[in-house]
Amino acid sequence: MDPSNLKIPMPSCGQKPVPSKACCVIAEFLPGGTLKQYLFKNRQNKLPYKVLIQLALDLSRGLSYLHSKKIVHRDVKTDNMLSDANQNVKMADFDVARVEAINQSEMTGETGTYELWHRRY
Repeated sequence: MDPSNLKIPMPSCGQKPVPSKACCVIAEFLPGGTLKQYLFKNRQNKLPYKVLIQLALDLSRGLSYLHSKKIVHRDVKTDNMLSDANQNVKMADFDVARVEAINQSEMTGETGTYELWHRRY
């Protein structure tokens, strides 16, 4: 992304200024929705083989990149896969992601939506 294209609103008169230590997350807008929505919308038709292969390649490349940076996503599911305007699928929702521990015994096994939902109730 070219940061010069970002339009960050500045406070107007009467509003509190943005704290000097404030930070924000800037993410790419992905208008295609989730992979789950796409699959549900197309559930009556068989997806073309070429589309399936492209989905698998996008996801495997994304996970491979994360793993090369020692990041473990820990919540891979169709709800957390978003597509751009060209139907390229990208990983999202890094709430429970973490950097891979050097000592594998420090990596916990309980993660993801089920684990979070289960603890709340």
